[in-house]
Amino acid sequence: MNQQDLASLGYNSEAEYLQGAQALLSGGHGGDVVTSALRWENGDVVIFNYNTGEFAVTTSKGALRTYFRPGGEQPGYTVQRSIDYYNGTVLPGLVVLPPRISLG
Repeated sequence: MNQQDLASLGYNSEAEYLQGAQALLSGGHGGDVVTSALRWENGDVVIFNYNTGEFAVTTSKGALRTYFRPGGEQPGYTVQRSIDYYNGTVLPGLVVLPPRISLG
């Protein structure tokens, strides 16, 4: 977390930031949260909310790596900026992983 991430989300403190991240990760903040099989090749999970423009990445075990609203710190921000970032920059780098099968 850095000051730019706080600003992009409109938060003033680390506590607000962590509360917002937890809400997104638990399906809060309303809206269409995209997650599940969308992962980086290293297994990190990508979460994006099309209604709020929030973007987060967690490890495969659920630890938060990053949480921000792409372009949210800029004047004249619109959710479309975040959607364009997600669709143009993030989605092309994602892989759909097959479900893990436990043989044990």
